[in-house]
Amino acid sequence: MAVAFFRFILVSFLAFLLLNPLLKILVRTIEKPIIVLAQDNSQSLVLSKDSLFYQTVYKEKLARLKEKLEDRFEVQFYSFGQTVRHNDTLTFTEKTTDISSVIEEVTNKYSNRNLGAFILASDGIFNKEENPLYANYDLTAPLYTIALGDTAIRKDVVVKKVYANRFAYLGNKFPVQIDIKAHKCKNESTQLKIIQGKEILHTKTIEIKNDDFFQSFTFLLEANKKGMQRYRVVVETLKNEVSVTNNTKDFLIEIIDGRQKVLILANAPHPDITAIKQAIDANINFETKVMYADEVINESEKYNLCILHQLPSTKVSSSSPLIKKILNSNTSLWYILGTATNLNDFNTLSSGISITPTGPKLNNATPVLNTTFSLFTFDNENKKFLENFPPLYTPFGNYKLNGNPYIFLNQKIGSVKTETPLFVFSVNSDRKTAVMNGEGIWRWKIYNYKEAGNYICFNEMISKTIQFLSVHIDKSRFKIILKDSYLENEPILMDAENYNESFELVNENEVQIVITDSKKKKYPFTFSKTTQAYFLNAGILPVGNYTYKAVVKSAGKELVEQGSFTVDAIQIESVELTANHNLLYALSERYKGRMYIPEDLEKMFNEISTRKDLFNVSYSENKFTDIINMKWVFFVLMAFVSIEWFVRKYFGGY
Repeated sequence: MAVAFFRFILVSFLAFLLLNPLLKILVRTIEKPIIVLAQDNSQSLVLSKDSLFYQTVYKEKLARLKEKLEDRFEVQFYSFGQTVRHNDTLTFTEKTTDISSVIEEVTNKYSNRNLGAFILASDGIFNKEENPLYANYDLTAPLYTIALGDTAIRKDVVVKKVYANRFAYLGNKFPVQIDIKAHKCKNESTQLKIIQGKEILHTKTIEIKNDDFFQSFTFLLEANKKGMQRYRVVVETLKNEVSVTNNTKDFLIEIIDGRQKVLILANAPHPDITAIKQAIDANINFETKVMYADEVINESEKYNLCILHQLPSTKVSSSSPLIKKILNSNTSLWYILGTATNLNDFNTLSSGISITPTGPKLNNATPVLNTTFSLFTFDNENKKFLENFPPLYTPFGNYKLNGNPYIFLNQKIGSVKTETPLFVFSVNSDRKTAVMNGEGIWRWKIYNYKEAGNYICFNEMISKTIQFLSVHIDKSRFKIILKDSYLENEPILMDAENYNESFELVNENEVQIVITDSKKKKYPFTFSKTTQAYFLNAGILPVGNYTYKAVVKSAGKELVEQGSFTVDAIQIESVELTANHNLLYALSERYKGRMYIPEDLEKMFNEISTRKDLFNVSYSENKFTDIINMKWVFFVLMAFVSIEWFVRKYFGGY
C-alpha cells in the first residue's frame, strides 16, 4: 500500500511538471549610487612641463579617489581620447581628444540608472567632434570637473598648419602655405626650413615681433621626383620652449607623371600638324611626337593617343605594318580626314562613321556646336567664338554614323546648318575614337589670334579633345580599392574585385597581398571573401610609406595589382597646449556641479559623499520562471524515487 502511494505521488508530480507550470517570483534589487569617473588619456597632458606629475603623482591621487568612492558607491571608470574606453588603463598616448563623445556615452548609458555624479578629468582641450558646450546633454546627475593642465601661456613656437595640394605633376611647381604661431617670444628670431630627406629645400628667417605672433608663409616647391614624397617643416627651437614636438610637421605630396604621350602620325607635312602640336605643347602635361607613315616606330614607346592625319591614304593603306600595329593596340585614335584620305579604306576601320563619296568635290564647312554634346565642357565665350571659325575642306558624300556617336560639331554649308557631323567622338569597350571630317584647322588658329590676340579658344578645343581621348579605359580584371593615405590611428581597410573573362564579379580564389614598408619589412595578408568580392582589415601600421603587391589566380592566369599608400602622423595634440579651464567651469555650472583642481580631490570626495540625495535605490520586479527549471524540483523527484525504491525493497516488493 505504501509503495503504491509513493508511486502515485511520483507519477502525479511528473504529470504536473509536464504541464509546464510557471512560478511568479518578486525579485528585489538594490543598486548603489553610480559614480562615473572619466579621465582624459590624450597626449596633451604630458607634453607640458607637468608631464612627470601626471604620470606619477596624479595617477596615485586618482587611484586613491577611486578607492574611497568604491567604499560607498559603484564606480565606473572610463578613459577617453580619440575613442571612449571602459577601463582604467592610463597611458596618455591618445592622438586626439573628443570630450563630447564621452559625455554622450555616459548620458545614454546611464539615463535610467541611479547615476549619482559624473566626474570629468581633463585639460579642456578638444580637437575632435563638436564643442561640448554647443550640445545639450540630458544628464541626470551633477557634472564635476577636474581641471588639469596649465592655463598659463608659456613660451612656444608652433607649426600650426600646412596647406598643400594632395597631388602635383612631375616637372611642375606647387605652392605650400605654412602657418606659424608663437607665444611669449617677442623680439626673438627663428629659422623656418622645408626639408626633404637630407636636403634643405627652403630656409626663411622669422622675426617674431610680439608675444601673440601669427604669420603665413608661402613657398613654391619643385615636383622633380615621381611617386609619394614626404616633406618636413621645421622651426628651430628657441630657448626655454614649453614643448618642442610642435616645432615640426610632415606633409605628403604624390608626384604624378601626368604627361600623356601623343603621337601625330601623318601622311605628309601639313600646317595642321604644326598647329595641333603647338596647342598640345602649351600644356606641360602632354608630350608630343610627330612621325610620318614611312618611318619606323620604336617598339618600346607607348602612346596614350595617336592622331592619324589623312591616314589611311592613297599611298599608305591601313594594312601597312605601322598603321596595323597602331590599330591592333588599344591606343585612342583621332582621325583627321583630308584630300589625301582613302575613304574606302577608312570606312573599314570601325571609327564610328563611314563616308561614301559622291564625287571628287569638297565642301567648305564651318563649325556649328552641338548643344547636347556632353563628353566635356567648353567655355561659353569660346562656344560663340568657335562658330565664327573659317570653313574646313570636308569630303562631299553621304555620312553614316555607327554605334553611339557623340557629335561635337556639325557642318554648316554656306548659310545652311546641317546634321552632317564635322567633329564626332565614339567610345566602345576597348578604345576612344574621334574623327575630324576636314582639313585646314590651322586657319582656326590664325583666325583666333587675329580676332582675340591669343589662341585660347583654339587651344582649349585641342586640349579638351586630347585630355578626353588620352584617358585610358580601365578594363583590368583585378582591382585593389583603397585610400591614398591613412592616419596613424586608422586601420588599413582595402577591398578587392576580381572579374572573369565576361567581366562578372567572382571570388572563387584567394587574394594574397604583401605590404612592404620603406625598410623592406613585409606584412603578408589574405583577403576575406564577401558576397562577390573581397575585404581586408590590415590593422594599424606605423607612420611611413608603403607599397603593396596583390595576387589572385583567375582562369588559369595569375593577375597582379601593385600600388602604394602612406600612413601619416597625427600631430594635432601638440598644436594647442594651453589648458581650457573656462570650458570645464562652464560645463560644471551648466550641469549643477563644481570644478576642482588635482590638489582638491579630497574636497571633491567630501562634497559627493555628504550629499543627501545619494542613496541606494531598490527595484522590484515580478518574474515568471518554469518550475521544472528550479533546482529543488530535481531533489524532490530524487527523494520520491529513493523513498519508493527503499520501501519496495524493505517490504520485498518488485
